[in-house]
Amino acid sequence: MKLHDLRLEVMDTIGKSMDDLLAKYLKPIESNWQPADLLPDARNPEFIAEINEIQELAKEMDYDLLTVLIGDTITEEALPTYETWLMDIEGINQQYNENNPNGWSKWIRGWTAEENRHGDLLNKYLFLCGRVDMREMEVTTQHLINDGFDIGTGRNPYKNFVYTSFQELATNISHRRVASLVKKTGNTLLAKINGIIAADEARHASAYSDFVKRIFELDPSQMMTSFEDMMRRKIVMPAHFMRQSGDKVGELWRHLSDAAQRTKVYTAQDYINILSSLIKDWDIDKITDFSKNLGIYENPEKLISISLGSAETTLLKLTSAYSSFVNGGKLVYPILIDRVQDSEGNTIVNNDKRFCINCDQISYTSEIYPKIKDNYKQVFSPQTAYQITSFLEGVIQRGTGKKLKKLKLNLAGKTGTTNENTDAWFIGFTSNLVVGVYVGMDNPTPLGKLETGSKTALPIFKDFIETAVKKSDARPFKVSDDIVMMVVDSQTGQKAKFSSKDMIMEAYKSKNVIDGKVLYLNKNRLVLNNI
Repeated sequence: MKLHDLRLEVMDTIGKSMDDLLAKYLKPIESNWQPADLLPDARNPEFIAEINEIQELAKEMDYDLLTVLIGDTITEEALPTYETWLMDIEGINQQYNENNPNGWSKWIRGWTAEENRHGDLLNKYLFLCGRVDMREMEVTTQHLINDGFDIGTGRNPYKNFVYTSFQELATNISHRRVASLVKKTGNTLLAKINGIIAADEARHASAYSDFVKRIFELDPSQMMTSFEDMMRRKIVMPAHFMRQSGDKVGELWRHLSDAAQRTKVYTAQDYINILSSLIKDWDIDKITDFSKNLGIYENPEKLISISLGSAETTLLKLTSAYSSFVNGGKLVYPILIDRVQDSEGNTIVNNDKRFCINCDQISYTSEIYPKIKDNYKQVFSPQTAYQITSFLEGVIQRGTGKKLKKLKLNLAGKTGTTNENTDAWFIGFTSNLVVGVYVGMDNPTPLGKLETGSKTALPIFKDFIETAVKKSDARPFKVSDDIVMMVVDSQTGQKAKFSSKDMIMEAYKSKNVIDGKVLYLNKNRLVLNNI
């Protein structure tokens, strides 16, 4: 299945649960707050007095803080750009179909409807406070909408949801800080306005973060690469593109940023804190811990790109990590010297971590017999270990390692190629032998445009295996307990039918399968049209 098609399938799957998500993260229009609830009512005899109070309190507002408030307002008022952008991403169809409505378009419209109140409310407040050149602010807003901006996400929904998760958290911080600062000056109305908007942003941030979590469940590889790509680009907020009349795009940003920094409404540290929060929410920090537990890296940095191999390791460490797949999830440390014995056969040094129970018995009965035990570290479950092994068998059968298929051995493995073809890898294994091959230079140098792991490292592995392994030694990989094997249509990813032309076997944990359908463990839900 193509990556684009997989994303569409993931979006469709999540979209089927959109009614529940709408109920969870959006409020009913009839009971939701409206700008008129927070501003003076012109029909009220006290209207003029209330306006005077707003203007008196506004006079005391710090100029930098007022500048930030204006920037926040313009950001909120550029909503048409955000809605247009989101309506165009993959998996979202705004054309209404009564028989099969697109859940995502319902979300975008509902989210937009709630967000629309923010700019409306702030704009009216600034108009009433009497300290703002409203026409110039409106011109700036129109420029921002008219110019448009590229946030670097393309039509990829995964990247867009990373962006919106970040943006909603950033706007929450800004509105919340403004609320806190103006409250100290006695401006309770403006504090309430910003506080209630901040609460909306927090709720919306939770929604988009939930979308990303669900995508991680269904398509973790693509979701991770999308996240890593967005981090490389750096998240750029809409305010970066603001300009006044006669200025170039973005020239207003520096003034807004300086004001935000001086007032501490939004700082560089907040950017870092948001990233840390998202990494924690999406359990991305587990990746570095996992690589450390496998011994691939000793002290890996907490970097998202670590999942893509951005840090250095050695062939020995990587090969050792692969051994855990065929050892039931236990990490087996390589031994260069097994043991040292003296001339009389006494063991001086023993590097074997295994130990024998009842080996000191003189005679044995049916109840007492020697048992070999080990103290290897269990890094993941036997079921997960077999699933990974099954995936890697697929690499040999129909992936980048299919050149090995002709050997007719029970093999699993994975090719690897670093950026600019600097390093080429292949780690392959049978049920009792793991072999790692690395091709590269001492000083990192591109090997050549076509020198990939499949072309360069795999043939070396093939030559070795042909000589070192007999067919009888390459036994089928042991299927762990609590694994359910299911026949799947490789083109659709769905349970195979009689009409399916290309079928493969996939391994599922039995606890995740109910009545022939896969249960998503984290959310305890069944998805229609699943396997």
